[in-house]
Amino acid sequence: MRQSRDLPAMVRDTAYLCWHLVSITLAIMAGLFLAAGLGASGAAGLAMAGVALAAGFAAIGILLPLGIGAGYARLPQGWLFVPVAGLGLWGLVL
Repeated sequence: MRQSRDLPAMVRDTAYLCWHLVSITLAIMAGLFLAAGLGASGAAGLAMAGVALAAGFAAIGILLPLGIGAGYARLPQGWLFVPVAGLGLWGLVL
């Protein structure tokens, strides 16, 4: 998909970003299922999972545009997860 020139650059790069966001989601879901299978659970665990997702989304969303040369004008989505991760982390320490 990244090599396709039939799609506008914004569409192609956004789809590429979404591919990576889904990869993070699947990895964290697998980790949560493993934790549940091992007997770990609770509200704190769910909150940590939410923070992990938001932080992972922020990291990919901030690093990927630089890596592919798209820039934040075309792919600003990663920055939207920074306050979500921060607020989630703040909630965990309260």
